Amino acid sequence: MNLIHLTNTTPQIINYHGGEGIVAIWGTFGGANITVEVSFDGTTYMSLKDVSNDTVSANNNEMWNIKVRNCKIKATASGNTNVYVGIM
Repeated sequence: MNLIHLTNTTPQIINYHGGEGIVAIWGTFGGANITVEVSFDGTTYMSLKDVSNDTVSANNNEMWNIKVRNCKIKATASGNTNVYVGIM
């Protein structure tokens, strides 16, 4: 599992091996919204969508099924928080 810990508005980026997986977001949100984006070139990011074409974004505990090729995944909080983003 890749685990991102967000505590402020500084984005965190991980390398994802690609394939089918799960994105889970949980923790103490403190009013913050968490956005998750994907990049295939390491420069240009776009919203990550799940297999139902729903945007992966949350302000409470959520989980999505994803299917995406090898990429970078970036998670960002809109404010101070104590949230984890797990990609497995």
